[in-house]
Amino acid sequence: MGRVWTEENTGFQLPEDFFEKNILKEVSPATLSAFQMDLMFDEQVLDLMRKQSEGLNSEQKKKQEQEDREMIEGIATVKNLVRCMQKLNDNLLRPLLPARADALGQEAWQEVTDRLMRSGNDTFVENSVLLLSRADDSYIDQIEKGLADIRQPYAKSEACVLLSYRKRHAALPAIMDVYEELSAGGDDKVDDFRQGPLYAIYRLMNHPVNVEENGSETGGE
Repeated sequence: MGRVWTEENTGFQLPEDFFEKNILKEVSPATLSAFQMDLMFDEQVLDLMRKQSEGLNSEQKKKQEQEDREMIEGIATVKNLVRCMQKLNDNLLRPLLPARADALGQEAWQEVTDRLMRSGNDTFVENSVLLLSRADDSYIDQIEKGLADIRQPYAKSEACVLLSYRKRHAALPAIMDVYEELSAGGDDKVDDFRQGPLYAIYRLMNHPVNVEENGSETGGE
C-alpha cells in the first residue's frame, strides 16, 4: 500500500493523491457556512461588517432589516422560531438566533435538530447549522449518528460542515460516504452539494486547502 494521509485522532486514512484529485471551490455554500460558524459570533467582526454595509443598504433593505429584527425579537414559541428560520436571510441578524433558542429551552433545540434531518428549505438549513454550531454536544451527537438518514442533499452537505466545525473526527467515515453519495452526477448544483463533505474532510484531516480557481494553497485549520 502506498503513502496515505492519516487522521491522528482516529486513524482514518485517505490515499496520498486524494487532495490532489479532490479540490475545494474557493467560494461555495460550504465555505460561507464555515465562515459564519467561525466568525459571525465575534462582535468585532459583526461591528466591522455592519459599518461596511451601512452606506450600501437601500431604504428597502433597511426596512427589511428592521422587520427581520422585530421578527426575531418577537419569537415567543418554538413555532415562531421555526418560521423565522425559514425566512431569515440576513447574515448579520442570524447570530441572534441562539439566544432565542436558549430562551425557549430544550424543546427548541430539539425541534431544530429534528427538522434539519428532513428539511428541504435551504434558508432553514443554513440557519439551523449556524444555530446548532452553538448547541450542546447531545444535539451534535444526534446529527453525527443520523447523518446518513438526513433526507435532503443540501441539508446533508451542510451537516457535514457543522460536524467538522465541532471537530467530530469520528464522523470522517460517514462524511466520506456522504461525499461519495453526493459526487454522483456532474451538474453545478451537485458540485455545490459535494463541497460540504469535501470541506469537512479537509478540515478534520487538518489539510491545507487546495483552491480550485488557481490551484494554490491557503492555510488549513
